[in-house]
This record gives sequence, C-alpha cells and structure tokens, in this order.
Amino acid sequence: MATEAGTVGTNVTPLYLAAQEGQLRAVRALLDAGADPTLAAHFEGVGAVRPSEVAWQCVRPLCWLALRRAERGRARARGS
Repeated sequence: MATEAGTVGTNVTPLYLAAQEGQLRAVRALLDAGADPTLAAHFEGVGAVRPSEVAWQCVRPLCWLALRRAERGRARARGS
C-alpha cells in the first residue's frame, strides 16, 4: 500500500502527507481543524489509501492511532 517516493496521486491531502512523514503535531492540528481522516488519496496501480493506512505502512504508530480514533469518531457521528 505504501507508495514509492515521487509517485503522483490524486487527493493527496496535507493530512495524508503529515501521516506519511510521522508529523503527529500536524496530524492533530489538521484533525482539530476539521480535516477528514477518511478521505483517501488515489494512486495508479495501488488504488485508494487513507491517511491511517499510510501511517501504518510507514510505521508511524502515534499518527496511526490518532487517525484511527478520528475515523471511529467520525463513523459514530454518522451513525455507522
């Protein structure tokens, strides 16, 4: 699921990039500002990749945990 450096995707958000780089403060700030943790980036040959998935693939456990909690909170708010 992790993509190679330089791979161009669509819907690559600041939240996705912060998760990929392990920038926990940025991840938290973006989530607090209303960033959607379920919005996936799309890569040719790979498909859709959520910020939590890239955090997991890049071994960013604290970012992954913050994003998974945000995803669950969003799902509960939607009633899913």
